[in-house]
Amino acid sequence: IGSMGRVDEGRKGLVEGRKLLHDLGGTIWWAGPSMMDAEYEVYAGDYQRGYDSLAEGRTALAASGETGYLSTIIGYQAHMSLLLGRYDEALQLAAEADAIAQADDFEPHARARIVRAYVYARRGDAAGAEVQVAGAAELIGSKDFIILHLDLAFVRAEVARLGAHPDEARAALEHALALAEAKGHALAA
Repeated sequence: IGSMGRVDEGRKGLVEGRKLLHDLGGTIWWAGPSMMDAEYEVYAGDYQRGYDSLAEGRTALAASGETGYLSTIIGYQAHMSLLLGRYDEALQLAAEADAIAQADDFEPHARARIVRAYVYARRGDAAGAEVQVAGAAELIGSKDFIILHLDLAFVRAEVARLGAHPDEARAALEHALALAEAKGHALAA
């Protein structure tokens, strides 16, 4: 629903679906999809709402001892902290996600690099940002994971913009738009 541009309807569907999972006794299945809330809120524009959902999910997962989703949730928290302008917290959470993720769990490792690239670029460390972008790109590769490909395109655009390379920034944003349109992701587009 959110992909079709009906933001409030999409948000309501996510909330109802997660509530049903919780009511059915699936605490882990309720907590894990908090990352879907976060993905949604990135494009809907309510970063605090996404962060809060992740915090609830993280608390439930940590209490249950579940680790499969936890590093991903923490990685998304890092991303939401970044979007909220809390750069030190974003770096701390990115490091935590990286530390607890399994070696082959590419998503939290890639997201941690994306978050670090943003922060480094905004703090004037263009070389450090480029290293992080390259690391994220290597992890993401040709995987069919639209959210990470969009995030990678957006961070490339931001690093280029902050480095005074407007043509590279525009190319990265055009790539993001093409990805979003190809997948029918209207909110991202």
